[in-house]
Amino acid sequence: MDTFISSPRLLFREWREEDKEELFLAASDNEIGPMAGWQPHKSVEDSLNVIRNVLSEENTFAIIEKESGKIVGSTGLFTPQEKTIERGEYEIEVGYWISRDRWGKGYATETVKRMLEYAFETLKMERVWCGAFVGNIRSIRVQEKCLFVYSHEEEVYVSPLDEYRTERFSYIVKDDWMNRK
Repeated sequence: MDTFISSPRLLFREWREEDKEELFLAASDNEIGPMAGWQPHKSVEDSLNVIRNVLSEENTFAIIEKESGKIVGSTGLFTPQEKTIERGEYEIEVGYWISRDRWGKGYATETVKRMLEYAFETLKMERVWCGAFVGNIRSIRVQEKCLFVYSHEEEVYVSPLDEYRTERFSYIVKDDWMNRK
């Protein structure tokens, strides 16, 4: 059974195997994957494998533009990986990417705002983390617009790209989100 979450212009639902062609169209773009820490998809079969093995995780959603009905990205809420700080039981991390042909429309900000609402109100989280590689100015700007607070940077190994990068982490706590929304 699908979970459907809605925002003014977007619909969020679980990924389906039949989404493989639309995922491939967006995820094969060389501008997207490497900025998010993964290789661009090379084939529809690659996209199907990603749907089955990565995007099938709980609280991982296809982002669908209501007006066109097209998949325009992906978002998810997941348990933060242990890095340089302790993370509690009621903490989660948000991730997102938007297809390049939809950049500049505010979809990433709309997505993150809706995921924050879902994390705090439905999942009852107390803190939401977000990371972006240094240099990913668009993603860092989305975090700022969504009122995340800078925490720290650290060197991380990005296994899909076989390289080390500096990742910038920020967070927002439920009380601050409630007071600012």
